[in-house]
Amino acid sequence: MTAKQLTDIGVRNLKPEAKQYEVPDAHGLRICVFPSGAKSYIVRYRHAGRTRKLTLQSGLTLRAARLAAANAMHQLQQGADPATLKKDARAKAAAVARDTVQAICTEYMTREGKKLRSAKRRGQELARLIYPAIGSKPITSVTRTDLIRLFDRIEDNHGPVMADIARAILSRIFHWHEGRSEFVSPITRAVARRKTIKDSARSRVLSDDELRRVWQTAAKDSGPFSAIVRVLLLTAARRVEVSEMRWSELDGTDWVLPAVRHKAKFDVVRPLSKAALDIIKAQPKIADSPFVFTTNGRVPFRGFARSKANFDKACGVTDWVLHDLRRVSRSLLSRLGVPSDYAERCLGHAIVGVRAVYDRHEFHDEKRHAFAALAAQIERIVNPPKGNVRVLRG
Repeated sequence: MTAKQLTDIGVRNLKPEAKQYEVPDAHGLRICVFPSGAKSYIVRYRHAGRTRKLTLQSGLTLRAARLAAANAMHQLQQGADPATLKKDARAKAAAVARDTVQAICTEYMTREGKKLRSAKRRGQELARLIYPAIGSKPITSVTRTDLIRLFDRIEDNHGPVMADIARAILSRIFHWHEGRSEFVSPITRAVARRKTIKDSARSRVLSDDELRRVWQTAAKDSGPFSAIVRVLLLTAARRVEVSEMRWSELDGTDWVLPAVRHKAKFDVVRPLSKAALDIIKAQPKIADSPFVFTTNGRVPFRGFARSKANFDKACGVTDWVLHDLRRVSRSLLSRLGVPSDYAERCLGHAIVGVRAVYDRHEFHDEKRHAFAALAAQIERIVNPPKGNVRVLRG
């Protein structure tokens, strides 16, 4: 077909035929029309005695396609093959994409994540804290300065503990990749946030007066957040274990937490006290929702940050997090004189050493008595018994 000056209107008016065909423009540019109606710009040229074709990027306007064709002709005049250059550039971009921080983290989670007890949470933290900042950077281009600024920003926006967690995650992944390639991790001791893990450990325990205010505020509200607060205290469970509780996990008066939802990956049976059962049974069942604590029936309760902020204003207790309630419950069990073996099993902690192999006793009755005593102790703190006061008349 004789070359002619294409126009935008002419390109739009090109109709598909039974076979694909090409309409030439000037300087080697052509538009290819496919039977499906799709159109693409190509450049035909000769290099090293052979006819070659360069397919241009899809979605180009006619003007942009002409500029791309002119650039290809300039490369040809310099002795290079435009199609080969494009292929090499694409391979280089693919190699860079395979070596970005996000790609390496994704590969690590795919290969090693199944060995982590907190794989799901680690993946969420990577997506929320790491990928938006440095996820698209080639891992070899990440500097110590980049990381220090990243961890500082996380600390400013999410707190020092989360900055420590982010550093620990990246350090593990970077050193994993270091062992599989020529990459050298920029995460060294100089990038450390704290000297020891103990420095970041929380030790907050609510006083009896604070516990009373927290419980009374929760008891006045019928929402799922307040119910979760009280069940956390009565079961010594983790927040995610309670908030994602399923109706199917309740077996009579027992709450059977399956291994798939437990941090240490083993089933945990918690005999529920009457107080805990009453709160759970009071939760409305939404259609066929499997979740005990939910607002829409589709997903378990969310929105902890806003609910917690409003709750703190209502109860007047500050500087505490929901996980502190687990420590409160454990401390109350000790105050009650519950043996450590029973108390640790109430929390769902794993038994280590030889005993983990030979001691298979579930301590069901002991845990039932411990949880009942815990509920009674909380009731005494919230509603302290009035002493027998007699007025003596003189």
